[in-house]
Amino acid sequence: MIKRIQKHIFITILLIFTLFKYDNVYAASGSISVTTSKSSVIVGESITATVTVSSGASIGGWEFSLNYDSSMLRLTSTQHNPHIVDYAANSNTKRASYTYTFSALKTGSTRLSLSGVSLYGWDEKEMQLSLGSRNISIINRPVVNYSTNNFLSSLSVDGYSISPTFKKDVLTYNLEVENDVNKIKVNAAKEDSTASVTGTGERSVSEGMNKIEVKVTAQNGNVRTYVINARVKELEPIEVTIDGKKYTVVRKQEELTMPLTYIERTSTINDEEVPSFYSEFTKFTLVGLKDSEGKIGLYIYDEKDNTYELYNELDFNKLALYIKEPGKSIHIPSGYNKTKITINDTEITAYKFNSKSKYSLIYGMNIETGEEHLYMYDSEENTIQRYNGEEVSEINKKLSDYTVIITSLALFSFISFIIIIFFIIKNRKIIKRV
Repeated sequence: MIKRIQKHIFITILLIFTLFKYDNVYAASGSISVTTSKSSVIVGESITATVTVSSGASIGGWEFSLNYDSSMLRLTSTQHNPHIVDYAANSNTKRASYTYTFSALKTGSTRLSLSGVSLYGWDEKEMQLSLGSRNISIINRPVVNYSTNNFLSSLSVDGYSISPTFKKDVLTYNLEVENDVNKIKVNAAKEDSTASVTGTGERSVSEGMNKIEVKVTAQNGNVRTYVINARVKELEPIEVTIDGKKYTVVRKQEELTMPLTYIERTSTINDEEVPSFYSEFTKFTLVGLKDSEGKIGLYIYDEKDNTYELYNELDFNKLALYIKEPGKSIHIPSGYNKTKITINDTEITAYKFNSKSKYSLIYGMNIETGEEHLYMYDSEENTIQRYNGEEVSEINKKLSDYTVIITSLALFSFISFIIIIFFIIKNRKIIKRV
């Protein structure tokens, strides 16, 4: 009898164990894994980690915590917390992802891992889980030794010889061509393949000196500039001297740029006609002068006195001004001191109330009207507007009037106060006598 009971108990236990095992065999499975955008990251740079929850069956709810070493990584960007408890929106959900961005703090190896994980199917049954983690290597930025070589191995001009003979450490060369030449072809080869060269190919030249620059930039960014001074022969050049510096008069119209409101015409210099520009508004005649480095500028030419003055024109949006020194009849407001400022790489005379102020007064002629005025210039905004002296004077007059009124009221109040004190003291003496 006892043996029969023991047999029944054993069969029952075996049946329960079999059913439990059967249920686990057929339980749905899923995974929660960690992946990263790269396996190694440089200190100071970012790396992205993605936690993915997935299953072949519909998932209903899940939980996990993403673990990381805060001494190695700093969480910089995410729409989620490292600890996630989430649910599916519908029975079609089989996958969910969460993205985290970290900044690498120091060198070494670190690990992204998961803990506190669970995954349930849409049927609310717990799924069998497989977990993933990720190792990350944090390294210093590799030291790259960039080349410093910015030498040329050759420099030449087609059909011509430069002087002196090319040597890589000689930076300046000279060349002379005939008057009818308007283009030359510059050739250059770099000594280091990692360097870059600019300034080669066909280059336009005009009468007089032409400064041609060939720049070599090394891999590390250092620049070396080679210069070819190409002189185009002039037929009896017209030379002028301004402040001890020699210039030649430009005789080709195409080398000059005509300013706004001016028209083309010709002027006679040393019995030779040269191109010039004239404005009915400014009454200026402008001619082109080229300096010893080949730079061309426009100058005001006084045919009567045979003198030249640099034409300084500044453009401010829709306003173009010719900047000049104010005459003795021009009143500069009190407190403003004469100084020099630079606008668009041009140094001009200006007046400032405070040397550190961004505002300056400058005097100039509107080249569209020929009218001359004082202007207020804002160096921060690079803007300009006409200075209204009358309005400022009126404001100063009102301030002066207000000052007089306030002073008078203060004086009246003080005298009244003294009188009141006097009567108080006098009344006290009378009371004591009584």
